Amino acid sequence: MIALRSRAGVCAAGCCAAAASCALFAGLRPATARGDADPASDVLLEQNAFYPYQPRVSGQWQRILNDLLAEAAHEHMAVKVAIIGAPFDLGAIPNFFGHPQAYADFLESEISYLGPQPLLVVMAAGFGRAHIGPASALARVHISATSGNDGLTRTAILAVAALARAHGHQLALPRLPPPPSPRGGPPTTAILALLALTSVGIGLGVVRLRARRRPGQRGPATTARSAPSGSAAHRPPLSVEELTARRAAWRRRRRRRRALLQALSAGVLLAAILAAVLTGSV
Repeated sequence: MIALRSRAGVCAAGCCAAAASCALFAGLRPATARGDADPASDVLLEQNAFYPYQPRVSGQWQRILNDLLAEAAHEHMAVKVAIIGAPFDLGAIPNFFGHPQAYADFLESEISYLGPQPLLVVMAAGFGRAHIGPASALARVHISATSGNDGLTRTAILAVAALARAHGHQLALPRLPPPPSPRGGPPTTAILALLALTSVGIGLGVVRLRARRRPGQRGPATTARSAPSGSAAHRPPLSVEELTARRAAWRRRRRRRRALLQALSAGVLLAAILAAVLTGSV
């Protein structure tokens, strides 16, 4: 019975680790907008800007762009902005990643129900435009491709202001902070490596626990309860001191197993916390 409990403890720890890993991977999957193949086409029907999923754009940059687009609409220059930071921001059509103008043509056809819709697409590869004037208006706008999604949002703010000037509108652009520090791109590789190391540690811990269980030692009272067969039936019974020593050794092994399982659980929890911090969800 005690041996079965210890095995159940190992299995429970493995199940908890697997559940934590599955939950973490589920958290890394980008949410799709109402099941549409292109998330931005749904979002831009109700909002003026579409932001990348991961890493999330900071609230400061989102507020500046949202306010600027609201002011542009007030000046009769309503424009939609789609910021694409990674292929999964495109939902089921990731082949448009790296081709901003082709995606702008596609996206404009998806959201122009009431007539031509001015649209600006911002990617690290460049700008995509639809019904917003000549490309020369954006000639002096530098794309902050190495500053992550915050940098792309900053680029979108400058691009909207430049397009407004080209149309004779002077928007109240606030003083912008410098480009954000590079964030190293999507942290998926680091998270996968972290989860792989955790899984390897759990596997090694379980193998070590099984290796430490010597044949014939199923618990502290096995020898006293089970009658051995064959030549072992003629062995003399264990003394009280030997039984006490075996029972103490078994208790020590059980404490070590419990400590190892606790350490493995703490490792899984630490991996989940680090992954959440890297993805910006904490």
